Amino acid sequence: MLRQHAVIFDMDGVLVDSNEAHFLTFQRMAAEITGKPFTRELWARSIGMHNKTIFPMWLGEGMSDARINELADLKEAM
Repeated sequence: MLRQHAVIFDMDGVLVDSNEAHFLTFQRMAAEITGKPFTRELWARSIGMHNKTIFPMWLGEGMSDARINELADLKEAM
């Protein structure tokens, strides 16, 4: 019997260029939720960073982990 194996790597940005979709989602969040602009300059500085770093950089230090997770979940849903 032939056994097949597979490995999936996170190739975001390699197989699919999703940068613009992520940027537009942050802009949508800015317009609909936070009221604080999300600029291309901020996006350029945050590419490759995790949401737990991006949200405090964008919205201010001192955010609770719960709030960061809430916003991250919302961003992913959008």
